[in-house]
Amino acid sequence: MSVVKGFSLVLSVFVLAGTLSACGGSGGSGSDSGSSPITPEPEQEEKQAWVSQPLSSDDIVVLDALGDEQPVYKVDSRSLTVTDISGSMIPGGKTATVKISPDGEKIAYIADQEKDDFFELFVANTTGTVKYKVSQGINSYEAREIYWSPDSQKVLFIEKDPDESFVESLYIADFNGDNLVKVTEDMRLGDVVWSPDSTQFFYVEQNVEGADKLFLVDVDDSNNSVSETQLDRVGWQLSWVKDLAWSFDGNKGLLVDSDNNSLYTFDVVGNTVENISKLSNEAVGALWSPDDYRLLYFKQVAEESGLKVHLLQDGDDVKIDATYGKQIDSVRDYTWSQDGRFFDFRYGLSGDNDERLARVDLYDSMFPYYFSESVERSAISSDERYMAYYTDENLIYIVDLETMDEYSVEIEASLPGYPLLTGLEWSSDNKKVIASYKASYDYKRVYLLMEYDLETQQVRNLSDGIDHNYFFCFSMSGVTNDRECKTTFDKR
Repeated sequence: MSVVKGFSLVLSVFVLAGTLSACGGSGGSGSDSGSSPITPEPEQEEKQAWVSQPLSSDDIVVLDALGDEQPVYKVDSRSLTVTDISGSMIPGGKTATVKISPDGEKIAYIADQEKDDFFELFVANTTGTVKYKVSQGINSYEAREIYWSPDSQKVLFIEKDPDESFVESLYIADFNGDNLVKVTEDMRLGDVVWSPDSTQFFYVEQNVEGADKLFLVDVDDSNNSVSETQLDRVGWQLSWVKDLAWSFDGNKGLLVDSDNNSLYTFDVVGNTVENISKLSNEAVGALWSPDDYRLLYFKQVAEESGLKVHLLQDGDDVKIDATYGKQIDSVRDYTWSQDGRFFDFRYGLSGDNDERLARVDLYDSMFPYYFSESVERSAISSDERYMAYYTDENLIYIVDLETMDEYSVEIEASLPGYPLLTGLEWSSDNKKVIASYKASYDYKRVYLLMEYDLETQQVRNLSDGIDHNYFFCFSMSGVTNDRECKTTFDKR
């Protein structure tokens, strides 16, 4: 998720030099450490053969967070059958994070499944019949974040010292736990971003002597190793890297230095970067277009109040006039449509706490369409035909993005216990909206699931007939914004 707010204007700079090791951690030094590969834990039994199939448009992956344990389940929204994905857990075992792979065939989750309050990374198939432990808890560190490679064959993850605030290590492994390599160790990590072809990734080491360091890592499948280059240029310096991103073709990158409001683009050539260009001194967020030839960025204008939207194309810096009439204080969840015509974002105005939705048509005088004045959560279908969102009025709104016609869906009459919406997503076939809600039910507060079918225009309580009634959060295959399912008890 991207969130930006206005910042004061200062100068900025960038970074490339040095190389690192192949099969071990370097501590971010950028020099060959000579460390050894990680020795796997002795396996008690032969590793299971991998067999899986993609999640269907009816499948919902959920965390059941009611009893002493919080396991991972798959719910079939059509048949209402429940499949145990995580399997047995120790008494009190909790799942902190669930993230589905891009191909929809693998379910990664972090849980203290084997040792109390010791969180490790597991990958399971979609039927719950195969499960691998990927992390090894080196130095008693605990798994935290999950970053799937675009081809779904590898996973990057962070392990953290539970007793230290910013002592983190970055690992890469095959999804089954093989070829585990420590990329770097004992640092505070920022953005971690895979290249589109899964052969490289960037990561940021934060706040090193008052500045961030940017690294580019090559992934070599031929000898199961990685090689790292610290990106450093004479006269350039990065203070606080955000919005680090690859272009869609994998040949370019961009980043924003938040401390200095500076926007940079660069070419990625092998294991280095070239043609570094500073495009703005007033940027607080940016995003490549799908054709890689345009950029949208949010500009902090000194003489104006609030953030403004600008388009960079063909060497021109074009301001989107309508945003100059808004006192925009913050923006987040900004995305391009797949055809590059529309730009969607959520924003807040100075002086209130409400969030709003906006869509800009870049082919039609760049006229923005503004949605509700109070948006809690929104999602766009993968075919980009519809948008769904809900407000603090507890109504779901469906927007036809071709005609911009909109209608509301009343849920309270169809659901039990004074429902309050907590999340929503589209099914992968774009025919249903799945939402989570909390309610007072059987004299207790529960978390349930509901479905809205666009064809029948009916609301259905999916928790009817299921012997589980505390589905705290959920995730689905094909969700375009790559949201994770995280529980609030994950305070780490």
